[in-house]
Amino acid sequence: MRRLLIALGLFSPLIAKLPPSDLSADKASYDQEILTLTGNVTVDHSLGQLKGERAILHKHKHTFAFSTIELQSNVSFFSLEHGSLFAETAFFDLEKRAATLSANGYPVLYKGPTYQLTAKTIDLTLDQGYAIDTLAAEGDVFIENLDGFSIDCNKATSHQNTLTAFGPPCHCKHNLDAIDADSLTYNRATSLLSFVRPKGILSSPLFPNDPTKQCRFVAETLLWNQIEEVLTLEKNIQIDDPTFGTLIGKDLLTLKQKRVFDQKNLESITATGETTLISKENERLTNYGTMTLDQETLLLTCTNPPNCQLKYEKETLLLFADKAEAEYTFQGTKIAPHTLRFDGNVRILSHDLSRPLRKGLADHLIHNPHTQETRLIADEGNAVLFWDEEKKYALSAPEILINHQEEDLVKGIGTVRFFFTEEEGKRIEEFF
Repeated sequence: MRRLLIALGLFSPLIAKLPPSDLSADKASYDQEILTLTGNVTVDHSLGQLKGERAILHKHKHTFAFSTIELQSNVSFFSLEHGSLFAETAFFDLEKRAATLSANGYPVLYKGPTYQLTAKTIDLTLDQGYAIDTLAAEGDVFIENLDGFSIDCNKATSHQNTLTAFGPPCHCKHNLDAIDADSLTYNRATSLLSFVRPKGILSSPLFPNDPTKQCRFVAETLLWNQIEEVLTLEKNIQIDDPTFGTLIGKDLLTLKQKRVFDQKNLESITATGETTLISKENERLTNYGTMTLDQETLLLTCTNPPNCQLKYEKETLLLFADKAEAEYTFQGTKIAPHTLRFDGNVRILSHDLSRPLRKGLADHLIHNPHTQETRLIADEGNAVLFWDEEKKYALSAPEILINHQEEDLVKGIGTVRFFFTEEEGKRIEEFF
């Protein structure tokens, strides 16, 4: 075959443009415009090495260079820098610097240096040196070995360090985590993965192997930083955590992960802006600053900007405060709040119209759900103020204890007065 190509090169300027070593096949035919090669075809080109059972090379109308290369049956394309492709057919337009690879019955396969991709068809655009500039895949696209991620989607494009997948939906998996999105973009240089309108599942740090304990979430956007192991969700956020409840955020929410062996588990959740936490008992905590839920220490903390208070609601109570803290503990196989603490200009009032109106003002409030006791505490020099509309009494004391198991028994501790001073009366009217 090598001698046959040399002979062709002596009579054809087209073949003379390529050294005989650039082509090999079992058979060859040439009609001044088309060179046809059959049987174990190999074409070495600036593109890379092309192989197949049959190749058709078209001559340019005005030059002696090839304008197109078509390969059929068991096609492979090897590029030193960009990986390799395997297909049933491939068509390379060297004038337009473009190529299309397709297959019937099985997908086209791309094996790159950083990921592997299969699809019904793959289109390539080439740069001036005929290296792959852009890869576009369409139809049942599956991407794997992408830094531990796998992606199912309808379309995908790859350009330089950026891979973009299009749905809807795009389905992305990473160990036990699974996310659906309208589209996603992965930057291989920065290891950043961004999602548009994502919804998905993240494993629980406390019960990583229990699918009933997984966290479910939705948002407008998600940015996944693999290096820092941080997920950032923005706008219209909701996270359903079987352990702590439902978290609804309007602005920004950050999920910090922690690697345990080969598994990344959720470590903490930090919400910024208006955020509401709804417990399994339908208690609602709305915060306007920063809310952090540490799932390792089982501690929830809430802080707010000046002149802005959080709101805590339950069936019979409405409470306002500057900041809050909740400690959780295990009760068998479940987790429940052990202590609730509210600090700074604490205001409480009865929330149920079927109950008599009661309201109170304190610097601190500590509630123990287990003992059903609530302590209202004043800073030194201040007093806790408590008013009962039905019983028509006012109570002023350094500390007030409310026992909810004994028909809300109210007890003053320290120096107790059953009336408000003029200053205290103005103070409670100011806050209510």
